Amino acid sequence: MTLWGNGEAIINAATSVCDNVVVVVHSVGPVLIGNWSTNPNVTGIVWANVPGEQSGNALTQILYGMSNPGGKLPYTLGAARSDYGTDIIYIPNEGANTVQINYAEGVYIDYRAFDKHNITPVYE
Repeated sequence: MTLWGNGEAIINAATSVCDNVVVVVHSVGPVLIGNWSTNPNVTGIVWANVPGEQSGNALTQILYGMSNPGGKLPYTLGAARSDYGTDIIYIPNEGANTVQINYAEGVYIDYRAFDKHNITPVYE
């Protein structure tokens, strides 16, 4: 759930020399942003998910104030891995010893799980 390609190090390097950094996140799901989202030099976070061919034009319009990015996140962003209630497989196992998922949580997934367990998310 960390940023791919050493993304956090890139953000830290940028914020160490600039006091006005806008982070654009391209991700298919939630990632941990707690370590850098509270940095005073991070003045904005744009969650772009997986945009299409007009990504550059759309982001330019948002970053220059020509368009309002008034969307909503499709998932809740927690502060730590443990906020999500489970862990993931870190080493590819090619199907051997695959984790059985029983879905015993019922409807208590995403924001409902955060509410049920009184976990304060970074972003709802």
